[in-house]
Amino acid sequence: MGSWAAIVRAFCVMMGGVLSYFLSCYLKEKKYGNKVKILLTIAEFTSIAIMIGISYFSLENILWIDGLSIINIAIMFSCQSYTVKIPETKILFYFGKLSMIMYIWHWVIATFINCFFSAYRLFDKILLLYIITFIVSNIHLMINKVLMINVENKRLLKVKRQC
Repeated sequence: MGSWAAIVRAFCVMMGGVLSYFLSCYLKEKKYGNKVKILLTIAEFTSIAIMIGISYFSLENILWIDGLSIINIAIMFSCQSYTVKIPETKILFYFGKLSMIMYIWHWVIATFINCFFSAYRLFDKILLLYIITFIVSNIHLMINKVLMINVENKRLLKVKRQC
């Protein structure tokens, strides 16, 4: 992808984000009944399934993924579908916290794997990427938890000393 094409693509993705924000605000203002909420939930899951299918079979249809992600994000941020209740489970809450850390680390690890494991098959590299990213992300999450506990303890000690 040339430099101009990358700039245009980045601009289109940003405009998609703006569009999905305004669409979610529009959806949020309305009061919907059960039937519409069920339809929005089905639309959300369907768009996710189609995006996975398109990305699995062919990345040539990337514009479809962008369009579907705008719809998916708008429905998700409007809080009008029943998927809002899903993150209340502990395991999904854990993966929600872990997902951003994995997103941050995956490109660094992918670059490392490409440099040092270039002779391996693509499947092996992808498997290695998932395993290492999951391990590094969990270590990052544990370190972050320990640091936050230490910060909280110091804050509590400071409050006790002031009293």
